[in-house]
Amino acid sequence: MILNSMVGSEVSLGFFSNSSLFRWMNLGPFWVVQILAALSALGVAIFLNRLVQSESLLGGISNMPFFVISLLFFILPLEYNHPIFWIGCMFQILLIRQTLNIFSGEKISYEIFNQGLTIGGLGIFNPSFLAYYLISVRAMVLSARFDLKKALVVLVAMMIPLYFLNGFLYIIEEDLLFFSFSAIADWGFDDTFEFTKAVLLLIVMGIAFFQSRAQLSKATMREKRRWSLISLSILIGAFSILSFNYGYWLFTICVPVSIALARAILFIKNKWLAELYFILILGLIYLFKIDQ
Repeated sequence: MILNSMVGSEVSLGFFSNSSLFRWMNLGPFWVVQILAALSALGVAIFLNRLVQSESLLGGISNMPFFVISLLFFILPLEYNHPIFWIGCMFQILLIRQTLNIFSGEKISYEIFNQGLTIGGLGIFNPSFLAYYLISVRAMVLSARFDLKKALVVLVAMMIPLYFLNGFLYIIEEDLLFFSFSAIADWGFDDTFEFTKAVLLLIVMGIAFFQSRAQLSKATMREKRRWSLISLSILIGAFSILSFNYGYWLFTICVPVSIALARAILFIKNKWLAELYFILILGLIYLFKIDQ
């Protein structure tokens, strides 16, 4: 509090501010939080780069994911550009790696249990991540390793993080935390300006999604199976718009859209489409920063 009053700035947590779990994160010097956010974003960029190269998600060696995450760091509004946002993105990268490891068939019971733990942990931050259970099931189906027992193991593992968290909150006499979803009727944007930013994000996401899917026509079956999971995660993030404001689905789609956008930019051949990307990205930077 003393440091906070000296700096004269308080960091807003946006969609985390309503939870008692993250209340303490609202306090702190602005410059410290931004340095931590930058370091966390750098970690996300490095780990995402390693993931796409080790799993051959781009169809070639490239540092494009590093560039995309760096770009997102400057695009995101300050209320979401927080260390906890980027730590959540690291867990998304971990979840994607765990999901892709199911295809290898090694220690599959270990992988699906850990996957359930990761989904449950992400669900604490944003309940729409619970829909990632569908990705886990799809990965098991595509690898011909699905059975009811494994599906139940993932479900049980998803509940464990919430169970231990509420045990800790009960001990320190804080409000208990439960998975909850906003009603569709409550969805909306504060003004036309916010709506414009969301629409532009959707356009960029849509172009990246369809462009990356179109490039899979000559891909191997291994590539197509992996990209079907990335595509499903993007669709889950897009559908979360129906229940949450754009801050929530920014958190949901950040990593999968970064992968799709990196592939789309890497293999783009149409001059007009490349210019459209450039204009949209500049527009997003302008709209997200003009009101800060």
